[in-house]
Amino acid sequence: MQKIDNIAAVTLAKFVREGVDMARCVATLSEKQEFNVAGGEFSLFRTVFNTEMTLGAYKNNKYGTVKINSFLDEDIERGIKDCLEVAEASVADEAYDMAPRQGEHKFREGVETPDLDKFFKRVTELLDMIKTEYPKICVTQSIASYDNEHTEYHDTNGTRITQIAGSYSIMLAMTAVDGAKVTSAKYAWFTTGDLDTPFIEQANTRNEIEETVKLLEAKPLDHKFTGTMVLKSGALAAFIEFLNDNYIGSGVIKNKTSQWYGKKGEKVADGKLTVRVSADDPRILNNQHFTDDGFLAENVDIIKNGVLENYTIDLYTAKKTGFEPIKNACMSLIVESGDTSYEDMIKDIDEGIIVGSFSGGHPGVSGEFSGVAKNSFYIKDGKIAGPVSEAMINGNLGEIFNNIRAVSKEVIMNGSMVLPTIAFNGVVVSGK
Repeated sequence: MQKIDNIAAVTLAKFVREGVDMARCVATLSEKQEFNVAGGEFSLFRTVFNTEMTLGAYKNNKYGTVKINSFLDEDIERGIKDCLEVAEASVADEAYDMAPRQGEHKFREGVETPDLDKFFKRVTELLDMIKTEYPKICVTQSIASYDNEHTEYHDTNGTRITQIAGSYSIMLAMTAVDGAKVTSAKYAWFTTGDLDTPFIEQANTRNEIEETVKLLEAKPLDHKFTGTMVLKSGALAAFIEFLNDNYIGSGVIKNKTSQWYGKKGEKVADGKLTVRVSADDPRILNNQHFTDDGFLAENVDIIKNGVLENYTIDLYTAKKTGFEPIKNACMSLIVESGDTSYEDMIKDIDEGIIVGSFSGGHPGVSGEFSGVAKNSFYIKDGKIAGPVSEAMINGNLGEIFNNIRAVSKEVIMNGSMVLPTIAFNGVVVSGK
């Protein structure tokens, strides 16, 4: 097979022969070496290779894009034909565009050559430690993999970006069992390049396991109150995504339905909140170095000390609205830590709830949210009083992000994100 960079270059040349105004090709070759464990036994080892190519063509102010899963010449020819047909069928719009020339760049990150023997030993060690130290934990499934990905971004404006990255990933699905008591499924996952540290000590794995055991004693909350919601990293990631979708993403900015429309440079959240996306933070294992529009990725502040610095909009939305596009793929999320320890955060709360994960519908345009606080713990008089079973939480996104009580010093790093724990005032918690 041809080298992937040659495949991308040849594909672009074929687009040019078809008379396009501009075109892009993103070709990815990935390899996954995976161990599966089910019911405590290794059930599968496999190596999977995957090819993917995203094609985009611009002609006469029209744009089309398709994805194909083959690097064979005949499949690429068919993909180009389909892409041009999609473009021809689209509605002409002068806002369709591609980033100007970004030059040639190469990025190599993470683990390019795996030590599979050591990786297997660490996975085995993790499962043995769980079985020995936490006998009430049942690991229903574990997926451990080494992933290597080589991506080439080429476009007719002269941008050529090579990205090669490798990493180890662990996912645990587990429940706690004690006689007739069984918890609901809980998940722990992270990406790493570190085989020197036991996996149980990486990311938040040990804490997730210990909390799963504690959830065996979960009891229904028997009352309703307005108090403090403490979002741990998994739940916080979901709420940051809600914030993006409701207030700063392409859809709501293009449609002007965002309550933060036109507020760039203004204070929109509590001053303790800083949210950014990375292009090169060393705590992120494999950063994404280009955007779908062809920009070379940069470190971008989205909210800094409560001030809205950037919308997370693509080039098309930027040209429709007059705002600047974000020059980052927004895959490597970082929320800056605060100055309060997690222990002190809890001590300062009269009544509240710690939320491990959130299950609920997407907030409405107004920002109102409602859902179930899962893997949660009740706080009373500065102490964790115990786990609670599926209490309801209600509030407003805009209001709670303007009413942050504290941001923890401690952060969880799972290889993809860096997140603290944040306490928000003014949330309604309802029991049965």
